[in-house]
Parts: sequence; structure tokens; C-alpha cells
Amino acid sequence: NLIETTLTIDGNGLNHSGAGRDYKSARETQLIEKNGVTVGYLTFTDNKKDWPLATEADAGLLWANDPQIEEIIASAKAKSDVLVVSFNWADKATTHTLRQELLAHTAIDSGATIVVGHLGNNLHDIEYYQGGLIAYNIGSLVSDTGSKPNGIQVIILETGIRGGVINTVAAYGVIENKSN
Repeated sequence: NLIETTLTIDGNGLNHSGAGRDYKSARETQLIEKNGVTVGYLTFTDNKKDWPLATEADAGLLWANDPQIEEIIASAKAKSDVLVVSFNWADKATTHTLRQELLAHTAIDSGATIVVGHLGNNLHDIEYYQGGLIAYNIGSLVSDTGSKPNGIQVIILETGIRGGVINTVAAYGVIENKSN
């Protein structure tokens, strides 16, 4: 299913990161250039341990516990002016965990400009760290669990960047009201 999904995404000219037909493709930095600025994207999962890990021969995901995480991020930063690193951690905690903080700080220390955690049930805090922005959990815009309460479901971040430095941040809450 993973290979079919990535082939469909690729076939429609869309970008994806953090998964691939093998380890090399799963760790590829997705690059988008706009107005002379190259933005790189990497995605790691720290979610379900039974999801497939990409290997040299097998399709799978790029895991947050990859021993080369710092090298992967530094290499991605070398290709981009701005680097966004995303973590899928789907934690049910009401605030970010120490593990999430360590991963996010490692990502910034290794070259990420912005770190975004997502897919948890609770929105978490936003932190500035060493000149980078960390949004520990922006939620999940789409959920197949049907267990979300009414209210803010996800935060959409808008960032302004000049010269590779974040100069503005705005956060917008998306609200779902299931009673209507």
C-alpha cells in the first residue's frame, strides 16, 4: 500500500516526505523553491512501532530514532535556505513530552528552521529555540477515529522568513462543531 500511495502521489506531481520505496527515497529532502527561497521538507515518524521501517531493500517510513537523524537533517539543510522538519508522534499527552522536546531540539541544533509535530489529540505549545520555531503538536486536520471533541482541532501556522530567519509567526485555529 505504501508503494502504491507514493506512486500515486508522485504521478500527480505532488511532494511527499518521510516514506519511500526504500531507505534512500524515504530520507530524500523535498525541495520547493518560491521567490528565490528554497524550502526543504523532511518527515520522521515516532508513532506506531508496527509501521514499516524503510530499509535499503524495503519500502517504509523514516523513523525518528534513526541513528543518522542529525546527519539526515544537516544534509537537508545544506540543500535548502529554510528547513521544515515534521514529526508524526500522535501522542495523547496534554503537553509535549521530554522525548518530543529532545527530538525537536536535536532537529533545530542539526539545521532545522521550523519543527512541526502533528497527529496528536491535544494541541501543544509553541517554542522558540536557538532561533528556530517548534510547534510541538498542531493537531490533525483529518481524523478517521471519530473521537475528536467540538472545538479547535488543528493549528495552521503562517511564518514569514527573511534571509533564512523567522521574522513573523501567526497561528490560526481551525474549529469543528459536530452539532451542526
